[in-house]
Amino acid sequence: MSEKKVDDALREYRSGSELAPEVLELAFMHAVTLASVGREAEATPIFRAVFAKEPQWVELLGRLPAAALFPDDAALLGRIRALARRP
Repeated sequence: MSEKKVDDALREYRSGSELAPEVLELAFMHAVTLASVGREAEATPIFRAVFAKEPQWVELLGRLPAAALFPDDAALLGRIRALARRP
């Protein structure tokens, strides 16, 4: 993703998540990448699943814009954070 190879990054995150579903960081970063490139609808179920298993990922999400790893978009962050509170 840092090399702007979005399709490659998405493919690797998806593959990694399938091989090691217990490593939630892979699924989280898959969702982060999707949402970062305007594919929020695809990211939503992934975020929901990650937040349901480990809610601490919501806090990390809020730190990503400062590290230039997620858009600095309060509305987008708010919608995604709300997924942790909804079934």
